[in-house]
Amino acid sequence: MILSAVLGHWPDFIIILILLLANASIGFWEEHQAGKAIDALKAELAIKARVLRDGQWVNPRRESSSRAHHPAAPGRHRPRRRATARGGPG
Repeated sequence: MILSAVLGHWPDFIIILILLLANASIGFWEEHQAGKAIDALKAELAIKARVLRDGQWVNPRRESSSRAHHPAAPGRHRPRRRATARGGPG
């Protein structure tokens, strides 16, 4: 493209420039659409959980389910019984 401009082949230079700009525009648009599609998929596949808090079953928002926001209160954690591969207590 630069060589066409340097040599004075202006029709070739303009055609190549138009094709490059069209390619960049189409690529940008496709990436934009792909980003919107990914956002839609993430919303559709969002993790939905039911948790028992203070004796009530609730569906927390995703950002509020982090342990950083709700650290376990001391003395309230009860470990679950583990089962071995044979089905007995661990």
